[in-house]
Amino acid sequence: MYRKRSVLPLFFTLAMFAFAGFGQDNPTPIGELLTPAQSVTDIACHPPEGIRFKSTGKSSWKLSGDMPRKSATIVLRPKEGTWDVSEFSYVRIDLVNSGPGLVWIRGRLDNAGAKDWANSTPSAAFIMPGEHATLGFAYPRSVEANDAPAIFDTQSGKPNGHRTHWKAFDPTNVRACRLVIQSTSPKLSLEQITVSLAQPYGAEANAKLLELPYLDPFGQVRQLD
Repeated sequence: MYRKRSVLPLFFTLAMFAFAGFGQDNPTPIGELLTPAQSVTDIACHPPEGIRFKSTGKSSWKLSGDMPRKSATIVLRPKEGTWDVSEFSYVRIDLVNSGPGLVWIRGRLDNAGAKDWANSTPSAAFIMPGEHATLGFAYPRSVEANDAPAIFDTQSGKPNGHRTHWKAFDPTNVRACRLVIQSTSPKLSLEQITVSLAQPYGAEANAKLLELPYLDPFGQVRQLD
């Protein structure tokens, strides 16, 4: 028995491929979105005995020394008061492991009253010897701080840089950045350490990412590459 095949599935498939690039004339690479926009130079550090935190330039540092137990906690603080990172959406710490061992860093940004991992926002990185790595902190905000259109309310991460989470965090009042460092070697050497802010926050700064339709026919964000 002969059946006439519908050409509609083929038509829709071709249409999806034809329009997949709609609105993507100049998509923003994610790497570019998180490119350092402002350096953080207001940093004080009093490392534990046997470890040195040394400035190697206007906005770079070196952390080196001995960790007999192969672990140490390093706390970076503003020289006075607190850091206000509310104009941005992302804090990044870039560094190079110039030591002989594999290094594991667990980091967190702390508000007042931080205990364990409460009132903080975490990040982590594993760094092989000779490797460059970025410890990134994408921090949440209160619902009241969101200025994205209501269509994005159900998203935990919004294109204006707003992120929601069950933990409270205030980016205007960052007391410290705590780094819990573990290594396979008691010799620690981290170089070219920089702290910077990325992705300016808010609907105005991210107008391109807020353009609708937000997704392409394949469910991917149109304006991000």
